[in-house]
Amino acid sequence: MPSTEIILTENVPGLGAEADLVKVRRGYARNYLLPSGKAYEVTPASLRQLDNLKKKRAEREARELNEAEELTRRIGKLRVTFTLATGETGKAFGSVTAQDRTNLARRSTATKSCWSGRSRTQANTKSQSSCTTTCLRNLNSK
Repeated sequence: MPSTEIILTENVPGLGAEADLVKVRRGYARNYLLPSGKAYEVTPASLRQLDNLKKKRAEREARELNEAEELTRRIGKLRVTFTLATGETGKAFGSVTAQDRTNLARRSTATKSCWSGRSRTQANTKSQSSCTTTCLRNLNSK
């Protein structure tokens, strides 16, 4: 199969990241990547520009890392407390749902999850990850 080398100018899922030198089929490069500006052909001049793209990529990755660390600090401070009604035997009426966590996260300005109350409940992994995703979205929107 005929292929060509190109330099990516942005992240392309399944292919590579910005400033990567990759081999792709000619048709894919000619019909999609080059016209959309996601890549350009490898030439002696473009190889010299590769350093600028690598610097740009390093700056972007450093910025994303700083944002992720800041978000980690904000999440580390989050403390959410759920109080559940319990019966005489200490059994909870219902459970903590994903919607409950979402609503509380929206109202809360703090950030670490603590499942407590008169009855301690364990959430399943799927619910915890969806809650975390929701909390992250809410923290980013503030």
